[in-house]
Amino acid sequence: MPRVVHWVDDEKSPFDISGHSKDNDDSHRHETLVKRGPIWRTAHRLIVVTLVAVAFWCCTVPPSIFDDFVRGIVNRNGGSTQGGQSTNAVCPQPEGLSPRTHAGLIDDLVSLYATEEFQNKTIKLLGDAVRIPTENFDDMKDVGSDPRWEIFSDFHSYLSSSFPLVHSTLILTKVNKYGLVYEWKGSNESLKPILLLGHQGEADTNALGLEYAMVNILYLLDPNLDVVPVNNEVLDQWTHPPYSGHFDGTYLWGRGSCDDKAMLISLLTTFETLLSKGFQPARTIFLGSGFDEETGGSRGANSLAKHLLEKYGPDYFALLLDEGGGHSLAFSQRFALPAVAEKGWQDIKIEISTEGGHSSIPPAHTSIGMLAAAIVHLENHPNKPRLDKLSPAYQSLVCEAEWDKGMPSKLRRLLRESVKLDMLEKKKGKKGGKKSEAVLAEILELMLENDPDRLVRSVLSTTTAVDLVRGGIKINALPERAEVQINHRVATYSSTAENAKRVASLLVPIAEKFHLALDAFGELQNLTYSSDSSLFNPSIRTHSEPPSSDVKVVGTMRLSDSDGKWLEPSPITPTDAAPFKILAGSIRQSWKAGGKQEEIFVAPGVMGGNTDTRYFWDLTKHIFRYSHLGEEDLYHGAHTVNEAVRITGVVEQVRFLTHFILNADESTEL
Repeated sequence: MPRVVHWVDDEKSPFDISGHSKDNDDSHRHETLVKRGPIWRTAHRLIVVTLVAVAFWCCTVPPSIFDDFVRGIVNRNGGSTQGGQSTNAVCPQPEGLSPRTHAGLIDDLVSLYATEEFQNKTIKLLGDAVRIPTENFDDMKDVGSDPRWEIFSDFHSYLSSSFPLVHSTLILTKVNKYGLVYEWKGSNESLKPILLLGHQGEADTNALGLEYAMVNILYLLDPNLDVVPVNNEVLDQWTHPPYSGHFDGTYLWGRGSCDDKAMLISLLTTFETLLSKGFQPARTIFLGSGFDEETGGSRGANSLAKHLLEKYGPDYFALLLDEGGGHSLAFSQRFALPAVAEKGWQDIKIEISTEGGHSSIPPAHTSIGMLAAAIVHLENHPNKPRLDKLSPAYQSLVCEAEWDKGMPSKLRRLLRESVKLDMLEKKKGKKGGKKSEAVLAEILELMLENDPDRLVRSVLSTTTAVDLVRGGIKINALPERAEVQINHRVATYSSTAENAKRVASLLVPIAEKFHLALDAFGELQNLTYSSDSSLFNPSIRTHSEPPSSDVKVVGTMRLSDSDGKWLEPSPITPTDAAPFKILAGSIRQSWKAGGKQEEIFVAPGVMGGNTDTRYFWDLTKHIFRYSHLGEEDLYHGAHTVNEAVRITGVVEQVRFLTHFILNADESTEL
């Protein structure tokens, strides 16, 4: 068990050690010092950031960090769709939602899932899946021209033999050879289908892929097939071989056990079990599975989405469920955090070109030196964190303040005061008065004061990460060109255009200082230069002349889209509609059905990384990124050594999916 530093009250430092425990029965788990005060933890839970997203809840980042990044938007206005809900007006919680038409079936299945026989079956199914190394490498060529894809044929054969009822009953369509779309025809064609997602493979441990399983309410689409490859240089660090599928009595080990074969196997196991009980859905259910989620999904999920859009048209599905956030203990209450939005993605390349020459006669600054100054300037001027009452982060904090009495008293008091002011403003038909803004600023300041790992800043702002730098070809030759590629995760309240404009504006003084022409995304900027001749090497010719200026320039700074794949922040899924309420009610009921004594609350979250859902925006307005696994179900995270998942967590996931599918099938409100 990790050593946890608790923030007991507001008078103590959030990093005073109040005690720790070590689980002697869990000999495999590393003991780690996790310094997390309540605000630190709350901020983390604001969003599920997978830094590379979190391939699946269980895998991309260490559980304690992944957990902290999934807190998000909260439903403040809804009522229950079925079964009633709590009377709390600030963050209503639906009552546990249990199938009524299929009441006998759900009781039978809940009993089945509690048996040792079912657990052993789950161990075998997931273990066999892990033993097939469906690795996905960054340099893989298109399907048909790279033999490394052929392992997916073996995986498909395994699926066919392991889930015979699924493959004899459902309609299976293969898209781009290895993408899978299962269609389970419903008896009522007037009902919108749902879509569930889970991918097939593993990603290279040297690559930071994003993994998530999308579930469109009766369109189970993408338990992805691919996984991150295993780095051979660290094989000796694995407690059990990465493709052993070893079960140690608690955890099942291996690459893909968390990300994301657990979701795919859970979905297919749920289907197979329902079929074995004679279940026939009224609402058509789709299950989609991509094979290259770990490297962006361009061949897998992208092809699946295009296929579905061309065949069925926009807004065809009632909802979509993919991998994403899970559940964990906040201060004193457990929260499930299905992500209803994800940040945008923007790669910007900055290239500086100057004249070359011999290094024995250098100018005051080479292109590399100028680029270094530009990088430092950008890092010294990050986007300011922003918290407003429309943000997912704020709504999530409000929800936690309402239900979790363990939240630090000062933070809880400020959040409640903010809510009261918000209500008064709405009654008066006003927006954000000075007092309201002051309280909001105090909340943000309090959170930033307790943000040693900059996680709050990552959640509440557009981030800047300098990831790739190139320049120079020879030690005695002046570099004619130097470039940097910077990755930005665009905040949900911003846009790629806004961030691009900001970056260009920040670089104006750098270009002026070094007498560089500035080409910002194809537009030459009007700059003002000094007459400082110390910048110039008399032997070097000028590159160009800036507009309306007689001052020499020594080169050009160009800003461009480095990969042509800028991604805007996703649309935000509404939380006051039937799909979210059915999801939340299913989470709460399946948790209770599993015999858990503690209550679980549901608050929408935000993904800091990006999932395959980016390709499905046109197919439904209700996209959820949620994997029903807890922090305690993940041994060491994903995309790293010792990836392993607690098997009881996988069984719990099957129980949740069963409730979710049956509840969606019965709903008349989707």
